[in-house]
Amino acid sequence: PTRRSSDLIRGSWNIPGEDVSDHFAELAPLPRDTLIVAYCTGPLCDLGRMLARFLNVMEFTNVYLYDDGWEGWTKAKLATDSSLTRTGNS
Repeated sequence: PTRRSSDLIRGSWNIPGEDVSDHFAELAPLPRDTLIVAYCTGPLCDLGRMLARFLNVMEFTNVYLYDDGWEGWTKAKLATDSSLTRTGNS
C-alpha cells in the first residue's frame, strides 16, 4: 500500500494503521527505544492512533502521536518529500 498522495513527511515510512500487522516483520527488528511518530490524515482520522497502539503493544517505548496529521504538517509548511512513496523501509 502507498499513500494516496505522492508526498510523505520527510524521513517517514508509510505503514497504514489498518495494515500494520502486515508490517510486523519490518518493525520487529527495530530497537524498542526507536523514536516513532505516528500520524494520519488529520485529527479526525484514527489510523495513526491504531498504529501507535499497535507499536505500544509491541513494547516500543518512544512512540508519539502527531494528531494534526498530514493536514497540519502541510498547513505548517513543514518538510515533505515527493520522491518517497515507500512502504516500510524499502
